[in-house]
Amino acid sequence: MKSLINFGILEDLPIGICIIDKNYKIIYWNDTLATWTKKAIEKVLNVDLRAIFPKINDIHYSSRLNDLFMGGPPVIFSSQIHNHIFSAFTPHNELRIQNVVVSAIPSDIENEFYVMFAVTDVTEITHRNNEYRKLKVEAENRALEISKLNDNLKEVNAQKDKFFSIISHDLKSPFNGFLGLISLLKQNISEFSIEEISEMIDLMDKSANSVWELLETLLEWARSQTGKIPFNPDYQQLSDILQQQIYLFSTVADNKEIHLISEIEDTSIISYFDYKMIETVARNLVSNSLKFTEKGGTIILKIESKENDVIFSVIDNGVGISEANLEKLFRIDTQVTTLGTSNEKGTGLGLILCKDFVEKNGGKIWVESELGKGTKFSFSLPKVEIEN
Repeated sequence: MKSLINFGILEDLPIGICIIDKNYKIIYWNDTLATWTKKAIEKVLNVDLRAIFPKINDIHYSSRLNDLFMGGPPVIFSSQIHNHIFSAFTPHNELRIQNVVVSAIPSDIENEFYVMFAVTDVTEITHRNNEYRKLKVEAENRALEISKLNDNLKEVNAQKDKFFSIISHDLKSPFNGFLGLISLLKQNISEFSIEEISEMIDLMDKSANSVWELLETLLEWARSQTGKIPFNPDYQQLSDILQQQIYLFSTVADNKEIHLISEIEDTSIISYFDYKMIETVARNLVSNSLKFTEKGGTIILKIESKENDVIFSVIDNGVGISEANLEKLFRIDTQVTTLGTSNEKGTGLGLILCKDFVEKNGGKIWVESELGKGTKFSFSLPKVEIEN
């Protein structure tokens, strides 16, 4: 049997060293391991390692050790999986996390090998690595938060720019026309015929309605952005909103000689939504369709059921939307200015409001269009099955 003197070179190493023979008897146990485990050298020599550390009995360890007794290659029991093979506590009374390299070393007998455990205490470095990982995760989360804040700031700036663009241009232009006509009438009213005055009043009426519609959308959008619009969803039929739009826009459609058609697949379909919000969405879509459909055209208001959703569509054979402009719709940071068939002008704000309201009610909104052939705006809402 080897004496301690034979392995004296291992005594000053800052790692724990244990050497066993093929019967698992401990033949060497250095001071470092004795200090860590609080098991004195004289108490463990010639003792079966499995009696002191029963974990070694596990087949996972014993099978590998048997290979090493026959001179097999070294085995590493990493700290991430096998972190407490030799139970030992730190001065702070926590189990030492260990990385263990197990090697075969020649014995005095030919073709027989001892097994040496080289135990490294990686408790501190593991804690540091864990702290580093934690700090890294915190830093990544913080970076993500900052990125989201930057995105929100960009969104807010885009909203602000859109707001001032509407006030400075889209809202100002109709007022300029309105005021110009009033000034012209005021200064030269005696020079105009009844027909000319009537024509001017008609233009003023259109201008006033345009301003009113824009102001209404602007205020609705502003309230939406500040969270001041109450959200009151309920179980109801989307078909009621369709019928309301037919009634609301029938006169406008008749004036432009546009055929307004309703197609409802099933009037009994129930969904859960805020009536005022979704009615605003439908009204915006039908109003837009009327603006961009030529005299004699057709607009279809359609409701259909698809899987778990109910789909509301506004389909026209109007002027259509170019592919470039399609990509700009529903975005606050872009401007889409297309004149209607009677020179009506929109800001695109209504569609952004529609998107906000539809998503607030758990749905989606999308558009399909081909320039010169027409447009189909659709939005979905979750379908609800009501038990009797």
